Amino acid sequence: MATLPITTIRQAVEKQVRNRASEAGHAFQRICRTGYSEDDAIRRIMLTLATEYYRLLFLGQSPDKARYENDLRRLPTLPWEGAGKTDITEALVIAKILENPDLNLMTEEDTVTRYRQLRAKSSVIFHDMLKRVATDGITESAKTLGIMRNNVLVGNESEMAIVMDHALFANKRQRIRYIDEYLSGIPEPDDDTLIIADALREIRFCLLHIKAVIPNSGAQVCDLLRGHHFPLIDISLSQTAIPDAVLATHVFKPDGIHISTGAILPRRSGRCPRGRTDL
Repeated sequence: MATLPITTIRQAVEKQVRNRASEAGHAFQRICRTGYSEDDAIRRIMLTLATEYYRLLFLGQSPDKARYENDLRRLPTLPWEGAGKTDITEALVIAKILENPDLNLMTEEDTVTRYRQLRAKSSVIFHDMLKRVATDGITESAKTLGIMRNNVLVGNESEMAIVMDHALFANKRQRIRYIDEYLSGIPEPDDDTLIIADALREIRFCLLHIKAVIPNSGAQVCDLLRGHHFPLIDISLSQTAIPDAVLATHVFKPDGIHISTGAILPRRSGRCPRGRTDL
């Protein structure tokens, strides 16, 4: 199962509550004294923290520790209760934050650790899926990408990685078939295999404008085809990326973490890292 934000937020709240001298600790004790169960108290603090994330991620407001602590002091009254006019509701916070499978609220350290796990597993899956790609499929991709001359593949190692990536993921119908065939050969696929397979069904080709390098993690990027901004987690890219470069790659999102397939094509000569592969 994917790590939903509700799990991350609950862990964060439980850690805060264990510090009985913190605002969350005081709120927990106060809520319980008013007749709520411990589970209800934890839930109300979770909703309060989730509201702060909603303000940050969906309303564009800056992080505000004082605002969060003030909301905690008002509990058991929730942030949107008795606060005058507000567009924030419990249903919205739950849908957009707590139960949003596309949202990654892990710390940077935990995100990188999870990325390494998902990258290792996806490399195995890609390798096995490639066994299902017919030769004519690879030839067609090479022709499409201009890496074939007189029916002979002429690309270097990096370019061949792009060809294989195109053959696997560019055709949605074929991609779904490869995924289904791969899964059918595994009697009991583990959770990470299912998470990656689900993410690959929704994989997208992206033109990524690098806005900033995230040290030891990846890069903050903008998908020029859709206008979406997100952190692309990629350890190698964090070491080679140049701000303002544009890269073409397929991106998928297991556990809410944006990851490339590893085959990356520079779009501006001399202003971005060489195409490379982690497959």
